[in-house]
Amino acid sequence: MRILIVGAGLVGSTLARHLVKVGYDVAIVDNSLTQLNELSEKLDILTVHGNGVNPSVLETAGIKDAEILIAATPSDELNIVVCAIGQLHDVKRRFARIRNDELANQVSSENLKKLGVSHVIQPETAVVERILQFVDTPGVKDAVNFHDDNLLLRGIELNESMPVCGISLAKMQGMYPKSNLLVVAVIREGIGIIPLGDFVLESGDIAYIMYEKSSQDVFLRLSGLHNRKIDKVIISGDSLTAEKLCHALENRKIEQIIWLVEDEDFGLRMEGQLNRTEVLCGSGLEVDVLREIKANNSDLYISVSDDTEDNIMSALLAKSIGAKETISISAEGRFNELFQSIGISHVISPRLVTAQQIMHEIRKNHFGLILRLGNTDLDIIHLIVGKDSKTLGISLMEVWKMVKAKYLITSIYRNDELFIPQGKSIVQEGDDMILISKSKNRSILKKLFNAQ
Repeated sequence: MRILIVGAGLVGSTLARHLVKVGYDVAIVDNSLTQLNELSEKLDILTVHGNGVNPSVLETAGIKDAEILIAATPSDELNIVVCAIGQLHDVKRRFARIRNDELANQVSSENLKKLGVSHVIQPETAVVERILQFVDTPGVKDAVNFHDDNLLLRGIELNESMPVCGISLAKMQGMYPKSNLLVVAVIREGIGIIPLGDFVLESGDIAYIMYEKSSQDVFLRLSGLHNRKIDKVIISGDSLTAEKLCHALENRKIEQIIWLVEDEDFGLRMEGQLNRTEVLCGSGLEVDVLREIKANNSDLYISVSDDTEDNIMSALLAKSIGAKETISISAEGRFNELFQSIGISHVISPRLVTAQQIMHEIRKNHFGLILRLGNTDLDIIHLIVGKDSKTLGISLMEVWKMVKAKYLITSIYRNDELFIPQGKSIVQEGDDMILISKSKNRSILKKLFNAQ
């Protein structure tokens, strides 16, 4: 499948790397020869130097053969024009990066489609959605949502005080037999494990638990996080992401929201657009300012300026004076693990989150990797059961016996119904599944379920 990307910036280049890695034929267009040369040295892709709205440039990049077009330049208007050109060339799916809420809202979804945009990409919105996963389940180590936020995966680091610690998975299921909840993976001493019923959870384990949103209270009780509340949130940074985050937090039951901005004029404008957020002028890099707003009493401190270095330093300062949990935005994805190792609770890369969102849309009806758990060899995989699969009409327990590969089916979406299956559940054609498997077993599972 040919995928054409216009814009070799942070989002475009990250997407190119992901797409090439999973086997797509990728071409990328950009005005910057330097960025294109850097990509061509690392990736087996077609790079075309030139203006992305120039028809001859797009034809050189293979727009006539492209099935997907992704317009990821810094200009919203340019991205819409690129998609319009793609529509003229009958490109099936056309993604446009649009940062401006006013533009996205004023031009209705139907009108955007008429202009050629079939999918809108909003990086700031994607980042806010990612942050909210940690707001809604404070204290977790990792968080991912599926199926329009109706299916949740949370990673928690266990300690002896947690109810799940020291008991087998079978016993845990017996404690809450009606809950749609499943421990799908465990990381113990750096090694990824797909656990069975007799597996006993221990202090120090990182347990990944999949559950339906309706079982949130059960998850919080089992993990010992039911008393962990978010009453005070501090946001630092003069950015569009910060503005969107404040609006989103105001819709949640949070007693105090403080937004720390450096530009006084910007702060005055934003204050008039918010209802419950207290907008204060000051720098998140000054300890005296953080002490004045009592950052030591904050349940969550979030640094979301457009400067990675400032975000990291601000979050570390807040942590050093007592903030319970910190989130920092970082454009430097390669250093995220390092930043977390020195004390930041969660580091989020906007370009990686955006790339994952687009990858999800591209592969929505196809077999593929969703993400890898930590530094292990455990993959979360998506597939749809094909019509000629040998597994049709067979229970999951019997299917599991058909192959030696270790894997676990964590959820099935069927006929608009989402459920966490049991061993007696029967496989049907078209079942939309999420699985966890060892990386080496992906090809075996693809063949077993005849997934495309």
